[in-house]
Amino acid sequence: MNGSIQIAIILSDETQARYATASNTIALIAPQKVIAALDEFQQEIDISNPKRSPVRHDELLTKLVLELRRSLELPFEDDVSTFRFRLVGGGREDNTAAYRSQRT
Repeated sequence: MNGSIQIAIILSDETQARYATASNTIALIAPQKVIAALDEFQQEIDISNPKRSPVRHDELLTKLVLELRRSLELPFEDDVSTFRFRLVGGGREDNTAAYRSQRT
């Protein structure tokens, strides 16, 4: 692994198709800042990225969620200095356990 963190999550074809549909839908209707945050997140999680990091993943996911929330013009403001978002696993236990073990 050459000191880099390896994250391996197996996605089904259906899951990949749903992710692509969601990403493409965001690209069609979201403001430019949301699209830029999504692109940055996708570059981080891309399998060809040799420097993937669970910490960077969470930072960029938080940034994406904050941009999405801003674009919705919610009737409250988030505190960006304390707002954190992490994915909640609902998939195969072996995948989520492998990911969690890489975070520590």
